[in-house]
Amino acid sequence: MEMVSWSALSAFVQTWMQKTKTVPWYLWGIGTLIGYALYYRIVVVKKPKIFRYKELKGSIINRIFERMTTIREPYFPTFFLANTHLQVIYSHLFGNYLPASHFQREILPLSDGGTVSLDWYYGPASASDPDFKKRKEEQSSKPILMLCHGMTGGSHDALIGRMCPE
Repeated sequence: MEMVSWSALSAFVQTWMQKTKTVPWYLWGIGTLIGYALYYRIVVVKKPKIFRYKELKGSIINRIFERMTTIREPYFPTFFLANTHLQVIYSHLFGNYLPASHFQREILPLSDGGTVSLDWYYGPASASDPDFKKRKEEQSSKPILMLCHGMTGGSHDALIGRMCPE
């Protein structure tokens, strides 16, 4: 796809406006909507990029990714929140917050001395709830949704907490 220079586009618009003299306001609106729809479809909608090491071939991580078929499909964000920054701002302004007490932490030691913490969510009640163990057993056979936070985040992060149903 060849890029059009802004100066050429500007010259075209100026010439067109001189020939037509005035353009009704609704044509500007229709043109803007069509332009945004094209931008959304061409620039915004993309397949997710998955970064993983090739040495991990046959590992559990690759087996998990092989079973996640939807991760290879194009991602269509909300039409009016096409930018990731807008999505974060929107979630902070209009989202609800789930307290960290709703998670049960499992710490896995790694062979290199590091650790991985998994925070399991079994519903809105905390781990001290008497029905918690029963609900945990009932949900053990259900599919798992994996939410990954950013570099410095965790289950305490508002974006993760807002993705869990109450």
